[in-house]
Amino acid sequence: MNKEVAIVFNAIFPEEDKNKSKKDQKLIENNLINQIKMSSIYLSHFKDKIHIIYLSNRLDLIDKLLNSLKIDNTNSSLIEISQKDLRICNEQKDERFQYAFSKLDTLTKIYKFINLNYSIRHIIISDIDVLFFGIENILNFSKSVKSIAAINYRDEHEHLPYFDEAMEKLIKLGSIELQNKSYKKKNYSWINSGFIVIEREIVKDIIKLKNKLYKWMNLNKNYILNSCNHWGDEIIFSAIFNIYDGINIKNHKSKIARFLWTCSVPLPFWLNPFNLPSHLHLPAIKWREQYMLVLIALGRYRITRRFSAVFLNIWSIDGRINNLIKSLIVYKIAIKFVKIIEKLIILVL
Repeated sequence: MNKEVAIVFNAIFPEEDKNKSKKDQKLIENNLINQIKMSSIYLSHFKDKIHIIYLSNRLDLIDKLLNSLKIDNTNSSLIEISQKDLRICNEQKDERFQYAFSKLDTLTKIYKFINLNYSIRHIIISDIDVLFFGIENILNFSKSVKSIAAINYRDEHEHLPYFDEAMEKLIKLGSIELQNKSYKKKNYSWINSGFIVIEREIVKDIIKLKNKLYKWMNLNKNYILNSCNHWGDEIIFSAIFNIYDGINIKNHKSKIARFLWTCSVPLPFWLNPFNLPSHLHLPAIKWREQYMLVLIALGRYRITRRFSAVFLNIWSIDGRINNLIKSLIVYKIAIKFVKIIEKLIILVL
């Protein structure tokens, strides 16, 4: 292995749940497989330029999928994650988003891996509900990062006046240097954990930091929920990002990485098919199986990949159209036509 940058995918499957039917658990499993398949298909076009690390508690499923996509072990590594490794996730058992901390839990295994593979200078922690439209921008940018970089979408959380105060407490807890400084009353970064570039030398320090920050955060859960209206790894990654004064990636125009909501969330939702980011995170796509199947089909061929942007724009607009417009005959016919095309794409490609 001689690649300097590695993409890291966490594919954690939930434990067997006696309160859920076999059918429901199978649906969850298939949904996760489709997310991994989607991201891996788009990334497979660039597999010779970047190393792919899969961390999972179901390596049998991942191995079977990679074989079907012809991604061999010269371009990828599989790392087994046991339930014991998921320390924070285990503490969140029975919570709605139990596995929202899995990226933090798997950092120790990542650290051990890159210590054995010294050519890897940077890791990119990525969500699995993502598309790749290029790789050179990602590689060039990642190699320039001295500590940490991520998409900052703090400006989209202006309705949370106490976020900065909570972030200040976490920052001072994590940094002895900052403990004696007064509250700066500025907007701290809130990063999206779907794309995080980390320089290898600080991974060990981040592991120590995340343990300390999580312990305090868990003891003050109600305060964090009231201040941030969020519970998950983004709060801890944001604190770490602010401690290191990381590089901000702008979500609206970046050619490196962006995220896009294909639902009613009132955030930017338009993509230029001729000016796409190299990495595109789709947080809401997992809830629409049909959408994922269309993207998987389009992602198989370089010539059809860009058409996925057209469908993402259609789905994003549809998710925001009010019910009055949706009730119009013309709109119903147009959407029905789109659905027919979607089915044809899945069938033919």
